Amino acid sequence: MMEKVEFRMKPTKSDFSKAAWARLKILFPVRIYVIVVSSLLVGSIVWTNISLNLGFESMTDLTDGLIFLTFLALLLPLVGFKGMVHHAFKHRAALLEEYVYAMDKEGFGWKSDSVSVRLSWDRVKRIDETADFILVRVANGPYFTIFERLLSPEVLGQVRKIIADAPVKNKTLQSL
Repeated sequence: MMEKVEFRMKPTKSDFSKAAWARLKILFPVRIYVIVVSSLLVGSIVWTNISLNLGFESMTDLTDGLIFLTFLALLLPLVGFKGMVHHAFKHRAALLEEYVYAMDKEGFGWKSDSVSVRLSWDRVKRIDETADFILVRVANGPYFTIFERLLSPEVLGQVRKIIADAPVKNKTLQSL
């Protein structure tokens, strides 16, 4: 078993935006919200069609309003999300520093010129691997994001092996 892997990452603003979007898609309430609002949009469109076909033209103003409000309900969180990401980078330049990461069977950590963090695996709530990222959710804390595109295949393999062996119950990993 490998003891420790160290690697460097210097993510871009675009990397962080994509990772934040990936984290949002994992959250259950966000999935429910999208399903409900999408269903309302489809239902409003179908209702408008039925109303027009049956000659209830007075109902189309109401359903047009429902379609518009449902579309706004779908669009506004996306606009807000984009603004949050922009705000984070405007006020936290340290996000774009180069970090040195370390992982082993005991835990993981990272350090830069402005911060140094070390956490044990028992502080981790869940780990999710998407097509582009490994998202490590710290209990009562933020996500620790590993940007797979910034790692060599060899280092990525080592990271996956350590994470697969880590004593974390909630894991969703790609096949090794």
